[in-house]
Amino acid sequence: MLSLTPGGAKKYVYNRKAAEAIAASGIIPTVLNALTLVDKKRKYPFAYAEAALTGETLSAVLTRFEAGMNASAVENARIEAVAQKAKRDIKAAMTAAGKRSAYASINWNWSA
Repeated sequence: MLSLTPGGAKKYVYNRKAAEAIAASGIIPTVLNALTLVDKKRKYPFAYAEAALTGETLSAVLTRFEAGMNASAVENARIEAVAQKAKRDIKAAMTAAGKRSAYASINWNWSA
């Protein structure tokens, strides 16, 4: 691969897809789909590439990107909430045994 490396590039790709989804948010599908080829490639390169490959409309791909972004955000927020509480609980424990107990009680499966 000349442009992207396996693994490390995923953050970049996800960030770019999210940026495209956010940029397209609120634009009606007919307007997105009516963009010129040059504008589609320039403004939405990841969505355009998938649309061209799959035959989907640009708006359909961007809608899918947004849905994926939102699903990821919900799960990331859940994990971050558990991690923050765990750190506070461990820090608040006064003894090594208390810290071990706080660590052992982390519920990574918690859900709101």
